[in-house]
Amino acid sequence: RALLDREARHDPLTGLPERRSLERQLDRVFADCLEDGSSMAVVMCDLDRFKRINDRIGHAAGDQALIAIARLMEDHRRETDLCCRYGGEEFALVLERTDGETALRVAERLRAAVQQLAFVVRDRKVPLRISAGVAAFPEIQVKSPQDLLTLADDALYEAKRQGRNRCLLNVGRNRFVDVDGDFTDDDDPQQKLEVPTLFG
Repeated sequence: RALLDREARHDPLTGLPERRSLERQLDRVFADCLEDGSSMAVVMCDLDRFKRINDRIGHAAGDQALIAIARLMEDHRRETDLCCRYGGEEFALVLERTDGETALRVAERLRAAVQQLAFVVRDRKVPLRISAGVAAFPEIQVKSPQDLLTLADDALYEAKRQGRNRCLLNVGRNRFVDVDGDFTDDDDPQQKLEVPTLFG
């Protein structure tokens, strides 16, 4: 029964927990933050140009790419962090007692590790890249953990829009910061702004 229960909660391809586990963890960690004033962060990751891998090399290669990235994420996570397959080529991480700046560095380390990954299919090296979006509470005030997930997904979308293979932290009001401390917004993506007080 325990094995069947585990299989029901884990993605059969990557072995990672599925979305339902993420939702339960989000609710629990968010409740802890409200109770003790701690922080949390969500990281949404997406394998760049995944369709191109499937179309040009085959779906089996696409599956192996997802497995490779899942293993890498599991190797890099802390014991208290949850890494799950969110759906398709998307992965999500829930980081307990972690602020936005720290979570952004975690995402950047993952991005760099994926870029350095030696992924070979039929004696051919295939480059893998990910984009990531980050959002943290209580740096951004949200009413529910699902709102935090949405803000991380918005940052992921912006990272894709800016050219992929990058990580962005959502600091609210459609503004995003990268690992170098450069800020962008939807109106002026080249604008560099002052660092806000949340990192002061």
